[in-house]
Amino acid sequence: GNPTQVVRIKDKLIFAMFFESRGLQVVPLLAAFRGGQRVAGIGQAALPTNCDLFTKPMEGRGGLGADLWCVKSPGRYRSSRGDEASLEQILERLAECSKRRGYLLQPRLSNHPAISDLSPGALATARLLTVLNEKMEPELVYAAFRMPISQASPVDNFHANGIAAAVAIRTGVLGRASG
Repeated sequence: GNPTQVVRIKDKLIFAMFFESRGLQVVPLLAAFRGGQRVAGIGQAALPTNCDLFTKPMEGRGGLGADLWCVKSPGRYRSSRGDEASLEQILERLAECSKRRGYLLQPRLSNHPAISDLSPGALATARLLTVLNEKMEPELVYAAFRMPISQASPVDNFHANGIAAAVAIRTGVLGRASG
């Protein structure tokens, strides 16, 4: 690729579309909402009714505005905040919220069984910091493994009282975790 090309990674929709178009695996987008409307061409017309859902703002940080919707029965969900809604009601909420800022709807991802004891439920994530070296090639300079500590939290962010451990780049061994 062109090292001078700027990718606006702050916008999670642009980020996902950019990397997906280059063959990199990203969390699927079931739907996106902007300006009170569903964004055309994102996801499929018929949404699944039998999988847990994750909603989050297109722009933002710290997990603010994110929510997990767990299936109670096909088409009925309970949020991590205790709200209950149908799929149609969730979509209406997202459209309404998107009048202020864009929102994404994705399937919930779960931790691999090998690391399930490192999280009380929400997805734990690895964050990698790369820079372009003197040859204009990406180089990994830092890695952290982030973990939620509350069963009530749908995210692993520090703002949601998550913790992180440094990852030894050569070995993958986790250091001590802290908040």
